Amino acid sequence: TEGALDAAARHWALPLGTVLAVAAAAVGAAALPVGAPTRALLLGSAGGILFGVAVVFTKHVTDLFEHGLGTVAGSWQTWALVTAGLTGGYLQQLAFQAGALGASLPALTIGEPLAAAFLGMTVLGERLRVDGPGLALVVASVVVMLATTVALSRDQAHHTPDTAAHPHDATDPDIAQ
Repeated sequence: TEGALDAAARHWALPLGTVLAVAAAAVGAAALPVGAPTRALLLGSAGGILFGVAVVFTKHVTDLFEHGLGTVAGSWQTWALVTAGLTGGYLQQLAFQAGALGASLPALTIGEPLAAAFLGMTVLGERLRVDGPGLALVVASVVVMLATTVALSRDQAHHTPDTAAHPHDATDPDIAQ
């Protein structure tokens, strides 16, 4: 159902903090000595989550334009949108560099709607219009999406040599630091 466009900052604190903590944990885990496909999966997940955060703020920020650029620039949601979008894009590129596309893209693809749906339901009052068997089907679909994402990443691990011990370990001298 259609929820609110925005909520008071205090209503954002716990849900947004939780989502950002999950993204930060994924980035932290990607910095550990894991294989390239796992690193790509973790960074892709974090990037997708941040894109989901950006999605939640987009409608509100777009509506602020009718009140002038000063209102847009003065809104914390604008800066949350910009920060989430830029950081998500950066993490997406790191994910693409860390391993095969098949390891990172599924995580990016499901991270965005899951984060956006979570924030929409917990902060903005969005509700799914399903119950009973429909709700069970939605839950089963999410579980299948998560399981297949991990399976795709593991499949990539078996078919891709682990060439990078860390996302900054590049074989291309133009990319290496």
